[in-house]
Amino acid sequence: MTETYSLTIYDETPLSTETFEALPENITTESAENGERILVHDDSPDDIRLEVFVPEGTAYTLRKEV
Repeated sequence: MTETYSLTIYDETPLSTETFEALPENITTESAENGERILVHDDSPDDIRLEVFVPEGTAYTLRKEV
């Protein structure tokens, strides 16, 4: 069952927020050069629906909406 999530990237204040629906197992985070990469895919890992790069030193929250 899909859940609704929000991804917010911060500087001193929220810079951007993306709201999306996904299965929990279809959301991955991984270390990338100079930051972190967040991927949301559909049925297969090659079917990327959302890809976000968060630069090193930038805060973000990824939370399930209730």
